[in-house]
Amino acid sequence: MRHYPPPLKCLTPILLTAIFASVISLCFCTSPSAPPSTLTDEGEIATTEPSPYSPAPALASLDFVSNGNGTCTVIGIGTHTDQTLIIPTFSPGGDLVTAIAPRAFYGNASLVAIHIPASVTHVGDLAFAASESLSFLSVSADNPSYTSLDGVLYSKDLSSLLLYPPCLGGSVLHIPISVTSIAPMALYRSDYLSSVLYDGSPADWESVSVGSKNYSLSALPVRCGMDDNS
Repeated sequence: MRHYPPPLKCLTPILLTAIFASVISLCFCTSPSAPPSTLTDEGEIATTEPSPYSPAPALASLDFVSNGNGTCTVIGIGTHTDQTLIIPTFSPGGDLVTAIAPRAFYGNASLVAIHIPASVTHVGDLAFAASESLSFLSVSADNPSYTSLDGVLYSKDLSSLLLYPPCLGGSVLHIPISVTSIAPMALYRSDYLSSVLYDGSPADWESVSVGSKNYSLSALPVRCGMDDNS
């Protein structure tokens, strides 16, 4: 399989991704400050405990469904047309966004960068799969279930590689030894990825569970960071 430089359609996403990452760092990585305070009727100063979440603005353009308990699930792109998407912490109706439905953004051709907030603790199967322009996934550092490394989506404990964005800049994917499973379609049509570097031994790699339709991974050479004699 021959590998080519990223096409023009991937160059703009890469530039947008750099801008997106900078905006995310400014919005969600601000310096800590003292809790806000108010003056009570008795003249005493009362402090307000900060929320455990840094709320992103609600997006009326996305499709939500209420879970009936004060939480909700994102089920689709709705009328959202921007190339970048910050999943909101709360829906327009005030429900806490705790999940992204299976296939919610499956096959989306326009999204370039997506940020997942701390409140989302479940991402359904294939939620972002086959999104051909996707270049970057970021996750709030306070999210208890997910994390991202260099734009790649993993479970929080780094045991599962969930998605490698097809237009992610760079040609080498570095997989930590902690990874024991790779989700279906995690590396689907990653045509501009040239190799995979795995931190473990060849025997460790053989034990990694690889889901279906990871065609790009099947076609790539996998270099192991240690051999069986290490």
